[in-house]
Amino acid sequence: DDVAGVVLFPDRRRMATNSKDGFLRVWDLKDGAILKEMDARGQAMRDVVLSQDGQLIASCDYGGYVIAWHGDTLTEVFRNQSGASSLDFSPDGATLATGSYGSTTLDIQIWNIILRRRIAIIGQNYTHSLAWMPDGTRLLSAGNPNVREWDSSTLKEVGCSDLWKGDTGSSCQCIAVNCNGTLVAYQTTDNHVRLWRPSDQRTIAIFQHSDSPCCISFSVDGKHILAGGKDKKILEW
Repeated sequence: DDVAGVVLFPDRRRMATNSKDGFLRVWDLKDGAILKEMDARGQAMRDVVLSQDGQLIASCDYGGYVIAWHGDTLTEVFRNQSGASSLDFSPDGATLATGSYGSTTLDIQIWNIILRRRIAIIGQNYTHSLAWMPDGTRLLSAGNPNVREWDSSTLKEVGCSDLWKGDTGSSCQCIAVNCNGTLVAYQTTDNHVRLWRPSDQRTIAIFQHSDSPCCISFSVDGKHILAGGKDKKILEW
């Protein structure tokens, strides 16, 4: 069925996919064979993330469940119904941040995967995307109407959120960080992709997309930005 999310393992030999048929699958990239298949709950899947070391996979579904599996065996290590629509692992893989954009659900929740319990709640409405900085000191959240920055030790907001806003009437929905944390790219609903530099908190470039972008990513070397839009096109800058 429709593929809702794709992540690549650090060994560059495997990938995992989330599908709207309710299955999480691990694939061999060389021959396209399915190595593992897991029926999460029969619910259509949404976001999927992989820890940096490839040891943990986490996914969320339209039923509101978040499930984490061991990357090699797909044995379940965590499960909770938190109403999440987006998620991301901290760099050390011990913490999972989940976000939601429904008006009746909790917003950003922070989970200790090892202890299997929630350790904090951050009050931001309508969270569409989450991204940890590579050093683990900051958590970025994209939502309505802007991107916000949170100190991971205190979970208090830091920086100036006004720098993260799109044009009037637009909102930020997708966010990506390059491998060393020196650049942040985020998409806005006014058909723009903005490049932001955390060191001096400045927008250093604005790219025009052909339609409203739906997803965004940096290339491995950090020299290119790729964004997919509603017009079925992928643009590269």
